[in-house]
Amino acid sequence: MPKVTEAIQNFLRARRTAHNGPDLLDRILAHPGAMEIQVNVAADNGELVDGKRSTYTDGEYEWFNVRIPKNAASEPEFRDYELRWPLDLHVEGIGWTGWDWQARRSRAVGFDFDAITGHAKGIGVSNEELERIKQAAMSLPYVEVRKSTGGAGLHPYVYFDDEGVPTANHTEHAALARCILGMMSSETGFDFASQIDACGGNMWFWHRKMTPENEGLKLIKPAEKVLSISDLPANWRDHIEVVTRRRAKVRVQVENEYLDPFEALTSARRVVPLDETHKQILDELSNSGFTTIWVSDHHLCQTHTKALEKLMESGKYKGIYRTISQGRNPGTPNCFWFPLENGGCRVYRFSPGVREAETWNQDREGWTNCYFNCRPNLATAAKAVGGQEDPDYRGFAFATVADAIKTAEVLGQDITLPESLLSHEARLKSYSGRLVMHITKKPGERDQPLDGWINRQLAWSKVFDVHTNPKCDEQIIKRRIVIPYLSCAELDSGSYELEYLIDGILVALQPFILAGARKSLKTTILIAMAISLATGLPFLGHFPVKRACRVIVLSGESGLSVIQETARRICRSMNIQLADITNLIWSPFIPQLDDTNHLNALEQLIKDTSCEVVAVDPAYLAMGGSEAGNVFIQGEKLGRISRLCERNKAGLILAHHTTRTSERQGKHKPPELDDIAWAGFSEWTRQWVLVGRREDYVPGSGDHHLWLSAGAAAGHSSLWALDISEGGAGLPRHWEVTVSTPSEAYQEKKTGSLRQRILAAVPDFPNGETMSVILANAGVKHDKKASAFVEMLVNEGKLIRQNVKKKGVTYDGFCLTQAT
Repeated sequence: MPKVTEAIQNFLRARRTAHNGPDLLDRILAHPGAMEIQVNVAADNGELVDGKRSTYTDGEYEWFNVRIPKNAASEPEFRDYELRWPLDLHVEGIGWTGWDWQARRSRAVGFDFDAITGHAKGIGVSNEELERIKQAAMSLPYVEVRKSTGGAGLHPYVYFDDEGVPTANHTEHAALARCILGMMSSETGFDFASQIDACGGNMWFWHRKMTPENEGLKLIKPAEKVLSISDLPANWRDHIEVVTRRRAKVRVQVENEYLDPFEALTSARRVVPLDETHKQILDELSNSGFTTIWVSDHHLCQTHTKALEKLMESGKYKGIYRTISQGRNPGTPNCFWFPLENGGCRVYRFSPGVREAETWNQDREGWTNCYFNCRPNLATAAKAVGGQEDPDYRGFAFATVADAIKTAEVLGQDITLPESLLSHEARLKSYSGRLVMHITKKPGERDQPLDGWINRQLAWSKVFDVHTNPKCDEQIIKRRIVIPYLSCAELDSGSYELEYLIDGILVALQPFILAGARKSLKTTILIAMAISLATGLPFLGHFPVKRACRVIVLSGESGLSVIQETARRICRSMNIQLADITNLIWSPFIPQLDDTNHLNALEQLIKDTSCEVVAVDPAYLAMGGSEAGNVFIQGEKLGRISRLCERNKAGLILAHHTTRTSERQGKHKPPELDDIAWAGFSEWTRQWVLVGRREDYVPGSGDHHLWLSAGAAAGHSSLWALDISEGGAGLPRHWEVTVSTPSEAYQEKKTGSLRQRILAAVPDFPNGETMSVILANAGVKHDKKASAFVEMLVNEGKLIRQNVKKKGVTYDGFCLTQAT
């Protein structure tokens, strides 16, 4: 029997002649066994095999889908094996992604645009839109355009040179495809992303539905060139975070503290398609020597203010543009711009409050901004020639009329005056959107008229029809949202595995709450969890830790002395030394979740320490209680720290408390998610451990009998009895933990109660008594179980056998030992 890769090669070679796109098959055949391949089979006359996914049998063969390689999204591997069923009988479709998994290089990326025809309602695009997609794709020299597998849609392909693009796995390959789609959008001004059905994923290159009649995969337009690494945007790897769903949009070079305001800024703008002038600006910026990146996710361009200034100096663009930047770091963008109507651009510095040239302004949120290739307003034009804003006059004062005339010219108004007036002082202001000029008279000119001007006692005045605030077509509206989606095949073939840090308790990178009633050892249990995560030793001696990771605990309630003593006790119970743990750090600082400076400091700490888990204890010290009942405000605060941890690939643990009402009403019952105090917490968390008391604490005993309830959106759910002994009053403090099932704990409690009742009844008979009398005195039924307990107490040395005489008859009896 042939190996899988050999069978696929043979199958394709046999069908090359009849294929509508033999050149496409040649690209796959050129790399035998190296390309990422998906083989889907049809059920045909077979029946599903129980317990096997997408596997069918007819009693003679079992046939199934094939993926080459396995684990493509992370660590790809594949061992070729014999194919023990006839491929040509049962294959439905064979596809590729363009990724060479053996060489770890991308050879091609493909995109699927489906027509509405033949699809369910809401899937695909209209014929008119499909034609626009085709024309836009065909305008790009590096894009090959084919008909889709069924002939109704489109399959654009982009190929790379012989070197390919180094990509470690399919995830990086998909990020590369996403970046190239953005390139295509920026160069054509067409939003490909809003219409696409598949990006860098599996593309069928043979399928049963292909026929000579529908011309499936027929070449429409060949690519005129291939791409190399040098053709790619410098930030193409930033798309990896989007592909892996760690971010909704590709990262921009905005400082972390301004990410939320930046998202608000970009999402509230009208999306203006790139016109030919914008494309020219992008092209010239790309060749300026300054790093320039078009970010299609945000529909903006990252570049440098100095690069824009050099373009303005060429004289090709209208308006006023200046920058104080010297451009000493051309490889580091310092601004971004959005396209406006008629080739204009709105330029922003990356951080609010940045000082810039006099022609820049700051909006209400503090973003430093200006316009490029736009007719300026009065303020910009006046500042450019040295005009001073006069708040009393509500306009601008100029040292000379000549400067005022220059301002008017920039606004589109030519003003001709006698040379004798050019040295006079002047003022400009706006009146009903039009320009007003006042020329200050000098001594002796009070009664002197000026033709066409209003003659006032101290000045000549005139209104001009030029607009002082020309429209830049910048209507602020909500931008169109494109909702991402997956087909069933993509969902089925994707890799979305969860990583457990603590088996059945803690999933990596998801918000976690450790909540409990007052004095239920929340902080102590959190410390135990942190030590287990940092060392890889079982949590509470029971729950396996999958791998050791770096942890930081920020605890501000107990104090460092208590934390030190508790951590030492827990470490002793685990036979390790606290000082030897290198993966765990501590801080008494509690960040305030509504303070940007605090969040920035926390983010820097996570980066500096490379922590994978961040624990904050307790939540009420980090949030305050003034809006504890407002789910929206609480959700916003929790969301900010969640996003902070998410973008830094760190899991978040919050220690919190349950409500006092739940403590009273559900006394000794297992706590539930709804028992968590304050609004928003139960909705926000994705996983939790809840602790509560099974029994009242006996002061001085040091024994805690608790419930531990674990659950998560990931699916795990369990309830445990947790018994912790810390040492009674006057005894050395220790840490002894027992984790058992509720039924085991119930049985243990029942057993312990029976023992205590029997032992409590025996002292009433110092000279000994029969078992029947002792049990009756204890209120315990005399049965086999009770007899067994008495015998067990004898074996333990708690009781001794003692002959008991009654009315001259000797009976077997029992009494307490001397030690007892």
